[in-house]
Amino acid sequence: TEAGSALFERIAPALADIRGAVDEASGTPKSPAGTVRLNMPKIAALMLASRLSRFAREHSSIRVELTTDDGFTDIVAGGFDAGVRLGEHLQGDMIAVRITPDLRCATVWRRDWGRGC
Repeated sequence: TEAGSALFERIAPALADIRGAVDEASGTPKSPAGTVRLNMPKIAALMLASRLSRFAREHSSIRVELTTDDGFTDIVAGGFDAGVRLGEHLQGDMIAVRITPDLRCATVWRRDWGRGC
């Protein structure tokens, strides 16, 4: 129809742009690459150090930028891709994925530690 032809003429440039964008995206590398910005408390960084090292070895095209912060920075406002939080410090609007089982911590103090070196 005349109306269909007119519509096609108007949307043809947009369709060409979409097709070009899809073709361009399809040409991206098949393996992930780039920078991932993470924010986590210092204790979490210590507990995850071996996993982060293994990740860095296995994915050399990904640069991990790690910021340790015990003040619970807003990860979105700080421009981070993800954050690690201890369960008791999750905010209501966070989407959380468990990465470890429940952990128990203990503080130990020997009586003779306070008597000098």
